[in-house]
Amino acid sequence: MKECPSCRVRVLVDAKACPLCHAALTESDGIPPLQAYPKPERVLRRRHLLIRLLAFLSLLGAVCCIMINELTDVSLRWWPYPVGAICYLWLATPTFFVRGQNPAGQIFWQAVLAQGFLSLLDALAGGIGWSIFAIWPALGCAVNVGIAVLMVVRRQWAPYALYQLFGVLFGLTPLVLHLAGVCKTLVLPLISAAFSLSSLFAVLMFGGDNVRQEFRRRFHF
Repeated sequence: MKECPSCRVRVLVDAKACPLCHAALTESDGIPPLQAYPKPERVLRRRHLLIRLLAFLSLLGAVCCIMINELTDVSLRWWPYPVGAICYLWLATPTFFVRGQNPAGQIFWQAVLAQGFLSLLDALAGGIGWSIFAIWPALGCAVNVGIAVLMVVRRQWAPYALYQLFGVLFGLTPLVLHLAGVCKTLVLPLISAAFSLSSLFAVLMFGGDNVRQEFRRRFHF
């Protein structure tokens, strides 16, 4: 039986090179390796089977919600809410398992994705506007506070400064929509704008030269 000296795995298939790193295989020296190839394949197959099962259950749940709503009370269309939640979970959950991703970026893009889905649900439910005058300001405050807390806890300013700026723009958008006449309520957009600008000033003050150099490097000024 052969094994890979680099990966320390025992190769159970007939091969001259390691299927993982393509290094030359050697004869087994009798020392138990860390794991045997293709055992990882079986783990991946079980994971893929679980993902397919969850996808099937999600699709089945969405279809059941639509059928129940259409067959019982069509005057109140509530099915977009559970179906939208299922779609959001399938799009948002994989981002948490991406290695090496900026955590501030995860916070920001999760908020953008959530706002997009909630705006779609708001439009499907009749376009009342709650996703703009209530949810968007709340997400704007949450994004800016979350990234600011991340900076303080990790004591790193420059790596998260760009997403902090994106969060500030995200938090200021409800106020811009109010000035444009899209959002009728002023209180919540004003609170979101205040949180956003306060977090930006705090980052510029406490981040020091590192944050300013990061902005100069990103925007070339």
